[in-house]
Amino acid sequence: MKTFAFLCAAILLAFSCLAITTAFAQPSAATTSSTSVTPTQSLRLFPREEYFIVPFNVGFVSPISLGNIIQATTGKRIIANVSFHAIGNVGNAIEGVEASGIFNVQTDYLSGVQGAGVINVVGGDASWAQGAGVGNIVSGRFEGVQGAGVFNIASKGLSGAQGAGVMNIASGNVEGAQGAGVFNTAKNLDGVQGAGVLNIAENVRGVQAAGVLNTAKDVSGLQISGVLNTAKHVTGAQIGLINTAENNEGVMIGLLNFSAAHGIHVDFWTDETLFIHLGLRTGNKNFYNLLTAGLQPFNGITLWSFGYGAGTQIFLSQRDYLDISGHAESVFEGANIRSWSLFTGIGRLRFFYGHEFAKNFSIFIGPTLNWSWSGGRTANQGVPEILFPAAWRIPTPFEGNSYAWVGVSGGFRF
Repeated sequence: MKTFAFLCAAILLAFSCLAITTAFAQPSAATTSSTSVTPTQSLRLFPREEYFIVPFNVGFVSPISLGNIIQATTGKRIIANVSFHAIGNVGNAIEGVEASGIFNVQTDYLSGVQGAGVINVVGGDASWAQGAGVGNIVSGRFEGVQGAGVFNIASKGLSGAQGAGVMNIASGNVEGAQGAGVFNTAKNLDGVQGAGVLNIAENVRGVQAAGVLNTAKDVSGLQISGVLNTAKHVTGAQIGLINTAENNEGVMIGLLNFSAAHGIHVDFWTDETLFIHLGLRTGNKNFYNLLTAGLQPFNGITLWSFGYGAGTQIFLSQRDYLDISGHAESVFEGANIRSWSLFTGIGRLRFFYGHEFAKNFSIFIGPTLNWSWSGGRTANQGVPEILFPAAWRIPTPFEGNSYAWVGVSGGFRF
């Protein structure tokens, strides 16, 4: 509970500091113009003449600090080159190094390195590096590396890298990398997001990799997750257990793939085993998935099958295509579910030629390479012999009733 209370207090302190720095860092119209072209000019909110440079700023906690005393004396904003405070510091800008035991707050900008035991806050833009035990907050754009035990925030975007134990947030564009234990968010990603749970971005040109979920609007790169990828428009690849998109023009690799623009299609076919198969095909033409069910009632006993397949279509012309796929199914005897532990498995490599007669109707036919194996008592009940005529099947050296053969299959695709 003490750790949780401390974390809540740290986050509250962070956002309080951010509000204060934002309020004090707004420049007036009279102070925003400057002709200086020094490297840090892009970070400054005020002209150079309004700052007083303090080579070495030391203190206990602001306002008990050398920089605060000089500021009170000169009436100018303070730029510190080296700043060390036992507890924390509130200043205007750093061009160099700053370190404090608990917190660092700079209202204007950072060009250098900040290190704090708990939190670093910058009211404007920042560059180079921030390291904190809990969090780093930059209300402007950050260029460099942010590393924190809990969170990093770059309100107007990031060029560089963010690494946090829990979360990284970049409300603007990210050019670089975000890595977090739980989640990352960005507006437009041109780089890499890696998270243990979740990645969120509007547009991705790069890689999203998450343990559970990636979500984006447009993806021209790669989404890879342990469970789910979602996007509106994809021209790259989605790899996950489940992939969904309004329109995927690239590659979808997973157990279930859904592209709204390509829809869900139905395959209806038969083969040398005289099974009547029905399949639901999802994904797109580059890569599709097939969930199947089959029935064979012609040999005195009723046989059922359930299977899964995946494949690709290669179009030779506007209407002619080659279809290459793999398909595996389990065959069960009778209508008694209790006997379904007695099964025969069939694996197939299928090579089809197809022709589209209409937009959503085609006929396909071609050879298949097949392998079967049996489990339970089915091996002694003659099911493989019923399904596969002796003239076709070749025994294999594997355990149980195991056969290989060349077959033929054909059907309709809707």
